[in-house]
Amino acid sequence: MAQFSPAELQEIINRDLPGHTLIERAPSEVVANSPAESVSPSFDAMQNRFFGESSQQGEGGSSRDIGSSSDVYGVGAAGDGVPDDQIVLIENQSQAPSDDPGTGPKAVVISGSQRRIIGAQG
Repeated sequence: MAQFSPAELQEIINRDLPGHTLIERAPSEVVANSPAESVSPSFDAMQNRFFGESSQQGEGGSSRDIGSSSDVYGVGAAGDGVPDDQIVLIENQSQAPSDDPGTGPKAVVISGSQRRIIGAQG
């Protein structure tokens, strides 16, 4: 799984959103170590429940055999040298700290193939 370096991310952020900087934070230990609240049933069990046993096998094999994600979405295969899309946090450099929640960090989506910001939240 290829990823951008922090310097490459900052370069893309500087180009696409001037005045913002990358926030490098480690994931919270509380979130990383919290147990799952529940376990969902397998796909096959849900398919049997709603569509019956006959839906398990179609012509030519399993109904789950739909090819790889690169076939479906037209993306490159793992190991092709193109970084994966990444979601990173940024903050406005010129903004003074505030109690207003709207002034906090923002999340942006950076495309690995296009090397630009393709989405933002906040």
